[in-house]
Amino acid sequence: AGSNKAILFTDGVLDEGCQVWTDKAFVYQNIPQVMKGGHVIRFPMRLQQDTILSFELLRTCVGYMMVPDPDKDGRLLGNLTKMGWAVRGTEVDGGLPQIMGSKEPEKMRVLWSLLPRGVHKLPRTETKEATVSIILISAEKYKQYKDRVALRRQRRKREKASA
Repeated sequence: AGSNKAILFTDGVLDEGCQVWTDKAFVYQNIPQVMKGGHVIRFPMRLQQDTILSFELLRTCVGYMMVPDPDKDGRLLGNLTKMGWAVRGTEVDGGLPQIMGSKEPEKMRVLWSLLPRGVHKLPRTETKEATVSIILISAEKYKQYKDRVALRRQRRKREKASA
């Protein structure tokens, strides 16, 4: 991971209690099964104006951009939507992870996108500060999860039909 600013990046495996940012003690909790074991790209909680984040993927992944407060998104929500990222509802794939310590968790917004292998450059932050978090899971793991969910639904449907 990198940026056009002097930012310290770390990464980690997403699990209960995983640290969200490099400079704050906020952690993830209530992580949906599909996201467990994914990767978190960590950087400081508050990104300065004109920050451009980039990262390289060695395989296709599902990327999630989590924005705890849409008023502090650096205009990334709108700009990523223009690039094809989609809004992810809270009910999809077992819900959203929560950020413990977040003042208003109901304000959380999440975008997602299928990201091919290669270098990905996010849009420049356009406001004084932006607070976002990035989670990546392999497309293969995501597909396996979706297949398991579909099989469970089919099984329940057959059981109801035979009852």
